Amino acid sequence: MLAPYYHKSKDPDRRRSAQLSAVRYRVETSNGQLAERYGIKRTWAKDLWHLCHRIIRAILSHTVLAWINFRAGHSPMQLDKLAA
Repeated sequence: MLAPYYHKSKDPDRRRSAQLSAVRYRVETSNGQLAERYGIKRTWAKDLWHLCHRIIRAILSHTVLAWINFRAGHSPMQLDKLAA
């Protein structure tokens, strides 16, 4: 597992840290949207099969909305622009 350095002065390869920061930002944004908008923290499934399928549907829905948003010319993570 790779992570960017906490202090820039100790970073031997700043270009790699910048790329890692960009990826980390995108992953954290996606996780935040799934938690807040889709309520993925509270799925209330009674068994593993239903839990897995609810999570899969939420991730699929999020991916499709990001793709539609990208095709519309917006940033993929700004899902609010689809409603406007």
